[in-house]
Amino acid sequence: MKIVKTSYFKNPFLGLFMRTSDEVTLLPKHAPSKIAELAREMLSTNVVELFVNQSALIGLMAVMNKNGCVLASQAEREEVHLLKKQGLNVHVLREAACPGNLILANDFAAALSPLLSRGEATKI
Repeated sequence: MKIVKTSYFKNPFLGLFMRTSDEVTLLPKHAPSKIAELAREMLSTNVVELFVNQSALIGLMAVMNKNGCVLASQAEREEVHLLKKQGLNVHVLREAACPGNLILANDFAAALSPLLSRGEATKI
């Protein structure tokens, strides 16, 4: 496994700005081309550049695995469409919340914060 150190506009907290699965990496619009190349070549993923509710904090606004993506309630149609084009199921939270803070998921299971309603848990 190759490991590379990098930052996002000199910010070392990559997880705030990016989210990845085995197939897709989400980056903020206008991310440096170096970061997009790194995702394509080292992670071997498709890169989708987007904002969620005009925010570059993709790591807070999205949670994903190979099957789908959960977005913050403020997500716009364009963002949902971009992810569906990648073959992902997309769920937009009804409640005002940042899924990156409330959901821990992989391809096998998910752990949800008790702050999410039972209805949201069922849809996720």
